[in-house]
Amino acid sequence: MKMMKSHTTRSKDLTYILVFLLSILPLCLVLLKPILWPFADDWLIIGWSYSEKNLVGADSIQLVNGHQYFLVKALMHALGYISPGNIQLISFVGIILGFIGIFFLVKSQIVFLGASANFIFMFSIVLISANYKQMQNFFMPICIGWMMAIFFIGIYYWIKQKDDFFAKKYLIAILIILAPLTIGLGLILPIIELVENVFKIVKDRINLVKNSSQVFMSFISILSIMFFLMVPLLSPGDGFGFSQDEKFSNISNIFKNPLGSLLYLLTLIGNIFVPASRFEPTLPILAGSLFLTTCLWVLVKNRTVIRIEDVVLNKNCSLGGLVFIGILFISRYSGQPSDIQVAAAPRYVTGSLIFVIGLLGLIQKIGDKRKAISMLLLTTSSLTLISGLKTGLEWHETRYRQSQILIECADSKSSIKTKFAEGQPCFALAYENSMSPSKGFFQSELQDFIENINNG
Repeated sequence: MKMMKSHTTRSKDLTYILVFLLSILPLCLVLLKPILWPFADDWLIIGWSYSEKNLVGADSIQLVNGHQYFLVKALMHALGYISPGNIQLISFVGIILGFIGIFFLVKSQIVFLGASANFIFMFSIVLISANYKQMQNFFMPICIGWMMAIFFIGIYYWIKQKDDFFAKKYLIAILIILAPLTIGLGLILPIIELVENVFKIVKDRINLVKNSSQVFMSFISILSIMFFLMVPLLSPGDGFGFSQDEKFSNISNIFKNPLGSLLYLLTLIGNIFVPASRFEPTLPILAGSLFLTTCLWVLVKNRTVIRIEDVVLNKNCSLGGLVFIGILFISRYSGQPSDIQVAAAPRYVTGSLIFVIGLLGLIQKIGDKRKAISMLLLTTSSLTLISGLKTGLEWHETRYRQSQILIECADSKSSIKTKFAEGQPCFALAYENSMSPSKGFFQSELQDFIENINNG
């Protein structure tokens, strides 16, 4: 027994070391081949790093691409005091936050499984959670919200494994208040916490007077959700020329196009296993179909040994992943084929991996047919590693080369009137990759960015 315990401890140590080793590649890239230029919708957030905007005001709670980015803006604002417009610094902080979150998420699921967590499971969930297909989430300022969200989510699940202690509910309360202020992914925490406490109240018929903890956590969860939903009313619009109505799809379209809805969900689930192809979702759909069918077959076959408490009490992370998919489904799917293509975007992997890890954890806990389960784990983790490396490194190399060209163009403040004059190659390259809501907005942000990096 002592030898077995020692072997398990060594396996856990090796797993945690692997998390650290996987963080080395993005950290080396951010130090040796940094992306120094804003791309795509980075322009919607980079201005906060100049420390010119006031965090106490309407601007700070305005949505960005439909997300409540208050904590992202606050972090960018703070980093701006160190080095305004420094995307290398922003990327470094994002990677650190993300991998801390990944470490705690992995640790929490190992603790959840206990003796059932063999080395193959540990190895597999590390590869899945540290998927390099998230590379753009590691490097883009607009995506730092994903890393902040996974930071809070990982710590949340880790605390959930702990025995009750005095400050536990207060720490969880802080997490469920803060997480939705990063990006939509963070909204899963107050939702799953509310589900858990309602389940406890209904199942155990708790005396609400003597057992106030569930009432307190339910109240905090509802408060967090309501604040997230009320923000569009308090400060309508993104403040960047986007109409808020475009950010929340008509849910009736889900029922009008059930096949499209199913394909959208399968794309979100299978996205993690295949290389990125935003305009061709066939591979994610096939991968999602195979993975989900296999998992459901195993779970249904062993339904008598599955405890609903494993899911609803949020020690296993499958409910959180399912809620993420549901949020994205309701808020982004409008019934159009193009929505399915967008669902294959690499940035969504950070949320989908929570669902994938949760399902694999439930299957691992069943413990039936160990060889088959090990094969499923090794197959999914290998696909994740290969697809992630291909997608992540190709994305990084493209953005790095473009960044180097544009940074050389922006060698002085006067370059805004010369190399970045409309019609010049530098302006064309920057604007075509900006996804800016308007040319006027882009030109204004471009001027501020060039002035700030040259002041530094």
